[in-house]
Amino acid sequence: MRNIHLGPTLPAFVSPNVLKILVDKFNIQPTTTVAQDLPLVMAGK
Repeated sequence: MRNIHLGPTLPAFVSPNVLKILVDKFNIQPTTTVAQDLPLVMAGK
């Protein structure tokens, strides 16, 4: 799976190094606001 939005806070086990790998390989992104996230989710990004 790719383009996953995770949040509102990242789990405690996600260290900066783990986050970098998840972002690079799976395009995981932290959630922001509904107004910002909804268009991205609807566009499949």
